[in-house]
Amino acid sequence: MLAPGTARPRPRRPTSSGGYGSRRRGGGSTNETRARREAALSDQPWQSPGVLALVGQATSGARDVEPMLIEGPRGTALRAVGSSDDHRVAGDALGKCVARRKERAAANGGMEVLLPPPRDLRDDRGRDGLPRVKEYEDALPDLSLGRPSRAKARSDYIFGAVYEHVDACGRPKLVASTSITPERQYLEDGRSSSQVSRLLTAERGSSRVVWAGIGRRNAGVGEGEMAVIRQAVVDDRSSRLRVEKLAGIKPYSAHGW
Repeated sequence: MLAPGTARPRPRRPTSSGGYGSRRRGGGSTNETRARREAALSDQPWQSPGVLALVGQATSGARDVEPMLIEGPRGTALRAVGSSDDHRVAGDALGKCVARRKERAAANGGMEVLLPPPRDLRDDRGRDGLPRVKEYEDALPDLSLGRPSRAKARSDYIFGAVYEHVDACGRPKLVASTSITPERQYLEDGRSSSQVSRLLTAERGSSRVVWAGIGRRNAGVGEGEMAVIRQAVVDDRSSRLRVEKLAGIKPYSAHGW
């Protein structure tokens, strides 16, 4: 539903220890398997467990979780899964991006240019001084050592997701967005924010993807446009649901908007 022409992953059998791919038969460590999985998720973050869980809700007919598709002159510009309210906000944000690009192109007498990638304004204070959230890292054995992949040929597909950190009762406490594998972002949040660290460990909270989308660069949705879209969804959910925003990107600070 969401993935751009990717095959459905085959289910993996749990090992005797209850993990997935954590150890080979005979007790050997599967560092190579883990590395391959991390690289695959880095290249295709829409295949992350959190995104697939949201897609599963849409395909099973869950209330207010549905797919969205936006077509443009060059084909599919954006496909997403989430609530109808979030889709409305995402569509409006993309429309404003397109209108602004056209205005600039007309004013400058040139062709339309995609917005530049966003400047990351996530607050790093306390990152070095915060203890590693070992309990949370242990809960994500396949992703806890994740690192951004090395530079590759630029993909036509642009990923963006909005997620929430919730308390033990499932009530949202913080909302934010990411362009990377959500599970790795959860881990980074726990490392850099004492509030998230406490929520996900001592307070037994959890995290969930609530909106995820894939844009196509060649159809007019690049990193800059996706940043505007996901930040708009974050802002709307924060206001509508009265949930605090986790300090994050300011997508159009470099664009003069």
